[in-house]
Amino acid sequence: SSASSLVHAVLAVEGMHCASCVGRVEGAMLAVPGVANASVNLAWNEGSVDFDPRKVELPQILAAVASAGYTARAAGQAATADDFSRPMLK
Repeated sequence: SSASSLVHAVLAVEGMHCASCVGRVEGAMLAVPGVANASVNLAWNEGSVDFDPRKVELPQILAAVASAGYTARAAGQAATADDFSRPMLK
């Protein structure tokens, strides 16, 4: 399936303050050719995007968010929200 070729990225998004901001950020990402899915969490100032790396690169997606008036950057790969919500296992 083509889904297996998608890359998943988590973004830190700054400048959102309401639900319509979320819609604008999601819309900006979804408008980029090669982006399959995009979702934004206002409370965490976080977005996630699935894209086809053969069609688009992450900097192009970040630029689309910037053109919508928001700041986005790739969230740290070492630590994600999931890492902090799981108890540490010894």
